[in-house]
Formats: sequence, C-alpha cells, structure tokens
Amino acid sequence: MRKIVSLVLTVVFAVSFAGCDLRGRSESEPQLVHNRYHGETSTLRYVEDIDYTYIDYEEVAYQAGRLTVGPTEPWYVGVLTLSEDEAQRLWDEYEWEECEFPDIEMYDVEIEDPSDSTWYASEDFEQTIADKAVQVDTIVFNGSEIVFCLKTF
Repeated sequence: MRKIVSLVLTVVFAVSFAGCDLRGRSESEPQLVHNRYHGETSTLRYVEDIDYTYIDYEEVAYQAGRLTVGPTEPWYVGVLTLSEDEAQRLWDEYEWEECEFPDIEMYDVEIEDPSDSTWYASEDFEQTIADKAVQVDTIVFNGSEIVFCLKTF
C-alpha cells in the first residue's frame, strides 16, 4: 500500500512540476511572437555574405509563458532583394533546379504573386547558408529575390 501511495504522489508531483493542466490545454498553448525587420540597413547574420539591396523578414517564435524552458529559438522568414551583380554571381556560382514555390507562412512580410516568377532551389546554396549554424527549411531564388525560412537550433 505504501508503494502505491508513493507512486501516486510521485505522479501528481511530476504532473504539477511539469506545469500540465489536466483540465485542458488552453492556458498552456504557445503564443506566437514575431518581430519584423526591413530596410537597407537591417541585417541577418545568416545572409550577411549576400549583397542584397533590401531585406524584409520577421523573427518568429512560439512562447508558452511560464512553461517555456530557456530561451525560445526563433525562425526567420523573409525576402532578400538582390542587386543585379549579386543575382548573377549566385546564378553562376551555384547549380539551380526549377522548383515549386514553397508553402511558407509569413505574417507581415508580403511577396508579390509568386506564380508570376519561376523559382529555383540549390542544395549547394542551402548548405552554404546552413554552414552558418542554422537549419534551412526553405530557400528559393527567382533571379532577383531570395525567399527563405531559416530555423535556429
């Protein structure tokens, strides 16, 4: 009997300590937090080696209030507008394959109708970006713009 009581108390303590709400999850659902950055002077270290003329991106994170353990690692989604020289350099330096425009969820960043462009992806280019300690979820290029979704570790 003592073992059963001890086991029940351990389970109750573990559930309480984890912050679980046995009545429902509505209080512990993550909240979306996003910050938008744009302009010629905004920078994002994962793409700082690319000569872009304009960047429009948002930092997206989910936070679960008191249940968040440690810092929340953000995702970065956005668009880089390239100079003609940089677009040509990237086109020449990497092997690109035609692809469909990916399903990227953006909140404040807008992309002109993606169906008006032909989009390309490059495994080598993705790896170059991923080598900067970021997971490349999506990165596509239409010859003048790069649309990306990067996830930090």
